[in-house]
Amino acid sequence: MKQEIMNEIKQAMEQAQKWVHDPKTNLLYVEVEPLYWKAIYPPEEMSTSIPAACVLLQHAPALLDEIEQLRARVAELEAAKKTCRWHETNTDEYPGVYTTGCGHMFSFNEGDRADNGAVYCQYCGGLVQEGEEEE
Repeated sequence: MKQEIMNEIKQAMEQAQKWVHDPKTNLLYVEVEPLYWKAIYPPEEMSTSIPAACVLLQHAPALLDEIEQLRARVAELEAAKKTCRWHETNTDEYPGVYTTGCGHMFSFNEGDRADNGAVYCQYCGGLVQEGEEEE
């Protein structure tokens, strides 16, 4: 679920009036003012969707929080597994130049990758692994 949609749902929930469904009468009670409730008689075609909407509204905050936690964990796992293999070019024309696994070239003004603490590729965000170029 996109973050924009989750934000819209949260905003709608914060602005929504309090409401309760009575399954015996199928009436929807809405709080129009503090401590003042009004009964709404839903149209027959909505009689099955109102209880489901009430259950969803009751559980939506917890569900949205759980979705956010899962999204964060998935992003964390994706970042952890992504790597970018760098190899040093070592030519007279380009000393100290690295070719990245994502198709770029990079050089440091002083020192090498380890001296500069380069852990992640600035082009793709993958964890840098130094090694020979793969054929």
